Amino acid sequence: MAETFEDFIRRLSNEMPHQKEADTLKKTTINSFKNSKYYQIVTIDQLFNNLDELNFDSIALNGLVITQFADNIIQNIENDYEHPFTICTKAFKTILKINPEYFLDHQETVFNVLKHVVSKRKNKFLTIDYTILINDDLIDSICQNETLEDLTLAKYDETPYILSEKHFKKLKESAEEKSLKKVNTIAVEEPLKENFDSLIECNSNRKLIKFYTYDELQSLSELNIYKDLTEEELENLKYLNEKTEIIINSDLPNTIFEVITKIRKFQKANSIIIDIKNNKSKENFNKILFNSNLSSQNIFVRSHLETIPLNAYLHFEKQLYDMLEPAKNLSPFEKYIFAYNKVKKFKEYKESEVDKWEARSLYRILQNEFMVCVGFSEMFGDLLSKVGIENKKFIVGIDTSYDGYFKGIEDLVIDKEINFAPHARNYVHIVDEKYNIDGFYISDPTWDNDLEKDYYNFLAITNEEEKHNYRGLKFNPCGVEELFDVKTLQEFYQKINFLLDRKYAFAPKTINDIIENLIEEISKLDSNKANEFLEKYPYLKDYKGRWSKNTEEYTDLLYDLGTYIVDHTNKPISGQTILKAVREVYIKAYDTNPDQIDEKIIQIMLENAKKQEEIFPKITKIDDLGSYILFDETNKFNPNEQERETEKKR
Repeated sequence: MAETFEDFIRRLSNEMPHQKEADTLKKTTINSFKNSKYYQIVTIDQLFNNLDELNFDSIALNGLVITQFADNIIQNIENDYEHPFTICTKAFKTILKINPEYFLDHQETVFNVLKHVVSKRKNKFLTIDYTILINDDLIDSICQNETLEDLTLAKYDETPYILSEKHFKKLKESAEEKSLKKVNTIAVEEPLKENFDSLIECNSNRKLIKFYTYDELQSLSELNIYKDLTEEELENLKYLNEKTEIIINSDLPNTIFEVITKIRKFQKANSIIIDIKNNKSKENFNKILFNSNLSSQNIFVRSHLETIPLNAYLHFEKQLYDMLEPAKNLSPFEKYIFAYNKVKKFKEYKESEVDKWEARSLYRILQNEFMVCVGFSEMFGDLLSKVGIENKKFIVGIDTSYDGYFKGIEDLVIDKEINFAPHARNYVHIVDEKYNIDGFYISDPTWDNDLEKDYYNFLAITNEEEKHNYRGLKFNPCGVEELFDVKTLQEFYQKINFLLDRKYAFAPKTINDIIENLIEEISKLDSNKANEFLEKYPYLKDYKGRWSKNTEEYTDLLYDLGTYIVDHTNKPISGQTILKAVREVYIKAYDTNPDQIDEKIIQIMLENAKKQEEIFPKITKIDDLGSYILFDETNKFNPNEQERETEKKR
């Protein structure tokens, strides 16, 4: 039910009937207008004749201000029936206040005053506080004003003014001839809702999609969508510039299809890019994509370092899935070996001197002759995700000073300058009950790359085993990789302190940083376990700046993290176990005759044992002169070691 005029006046009087005021108020103060620097009584004559001296920013109906301090209720009288017009200055704002009861009895007089002052005042800004003061005559007066630039109409009234189409047309005509630039209201009538004329402030400032306004959508080069859109936001895609690229996170499949549907409904030609952040996200999206009938027009996929059309993406993804088809009945570790073999034997290591991405982008290496460590790592990580094995890519520094020199102790050049070059690898989580495996391992198909021989020296090695490799590794000084190279909980705590003492600019500065990085790394290798940590320790979901600074609160969490990591690192897989699984892969996936397989396995074992002698001596610096001693470490593929392993199990 619409508010009556009498109800409106009562609301302005704080709903306190006059006859009860004496009983209700415990204390009353009446401002002395003549002596106050904040209040000034003005007459109608003054309003008509002295506007230059009586400048104000807004016009309001207001007579009583009720304030309560403890037990005292104070009534501030800013004007009364005898003095209906006052100018009040508060908080850098000057207001013309009109007594509401006087207004009720003298509407024609008040409106005549308003028409005059609104049309003649010189200030650039004007606010009309109450909807009841706004009528056609007042709008006409506003349109006559020569200096007004910024107009606000009853935006904060309990019954706010809604800009009508009729009033907008008048104001627009005035704006074209005079100085008016914007009209600020809480809303507009239905016919104006899609009118984004700069004069209509509420439409110009309205957030249509995310935090973007109409003008911003018109000039936007990229619209990044990283969370689901509302129905209203989807509908507002019609305001988007057709040259804007729409980039959508692949973890939002429903939004992807909704956006595509809307864009085509509006007959827009925007390019839509599906942004795939990691292999796990891609596999989840592929399950939906491959079961849909999505038309590929203007749709692209950003994955593995490049953006390609959807048709090409589907073609390459099918090619990758087809590679794995023979492995569908294998155990997890056997699938891992099958994928490793596919990658290490895909092609010879070769760099492109024309375009480096030719040897690094997954979809490019499927088509050309080039492939380097990044390409091997990209392809292996992708295939592992397709068979459900969690993994992450990581970069290490490889000492290239040994390249071409390590042919034996006599050829070792120990005074050559150390030069660490970046090298891409995979860190994997292998879980297979059949082979009693549950751990984190380094994998490097690049270093087992050979099209003739079947090498497994870098199939799944522990951090401790990696230390025996002559091309010493250098981990990222700004990460937490070293915390995955521990044998005991004590070592885990020691390395945390070591990381905190590092002086690198981007190294973890606080225990919060280390914990967050650890949770992020574990989420890539064991998403279920990471979720368990998040459920057990809810504060992990908070922004790190709001974490407690009392590190004692993290004692249990650090213990759980350290225990979990110790239980999953440096758990070597024996050569015997590897060869047993390789045998199964040859029989089940490669259809090798079981009668001939043992001869093949012996050949693989001998070739790997010979290769391991070359690449896994332990190098230890023993003095300041740079002398080295080489220790022969256990060769897991040596036949004698195989026999020892068998004897131990017996």
